Amino acid sequence: MTRSWAGGLLHVIEAVQKPTPRYPTIGEADKTGVLPSESGVETDCLNPCRVVPFRAPTLNARTAVTSWQQMEIGAAARDMNAWGYHVAEEAFLVDSAGDGAMTKKEYVAGTVEQKDAGLLTNQAPPLVWARTYDFEDIIILLAMQQPYQGRPFYATRILVNRDGRYQMVGSYYSAIRNVPVFSLSDQIDDP
Repeated sequence: MTRSWAGGLLHVIEAVQKPTPRYPTIGEADKTGVLPSESGVETDCLNPCRVVPFRAPTLNARTAVTSWQQMEIGAAARDMNAWGYHVAEEAFLVDSAGDGAMTKKEYVAGTVEQKDAGLLTNQAPPLVWARTYDFEDIIILLAMQQPYQGRPFYATRILVNRDGRYQMVGSYYSAIRNVPVFSLSDQIDDP
């Protein structure tokens, strides 16, 4: 059975940004945004790197989620080769608080700059909720993630099957602004 999804439109979240793209500089803090990372956070990546709190309903979707998890493992380790293997060259990332779409090359350059400066970051915040839509060679991954510092955000990721491997081609992030800012250190009592 062959399914076709030509000319369709899926509008999930809306991200309004300024027209000029740029990667935030080291030391620049914007708690309302999602990208690029959370400075000062150093923790093992269990969720989403090793486990996620949902099971995708189809084999295609499970394969795409596994690819996304491998991408997150690379992001958490700031291993841009591992991250980039699961991200298409033409991929773009859009943040609701950002200044436009960030390319794969810009994301890699910003991450390398942070790593070289010795800045501790967490680029793989825990997954709270997710759902997949399976269009065979295209998987839409909708998610809510809770950073260790800041507000939760919605993410829409588009993964495309290329030669048996799902790669992310687009990612939209939208901070949830009507909730209090979360800080992991506020949730843990010191002994």
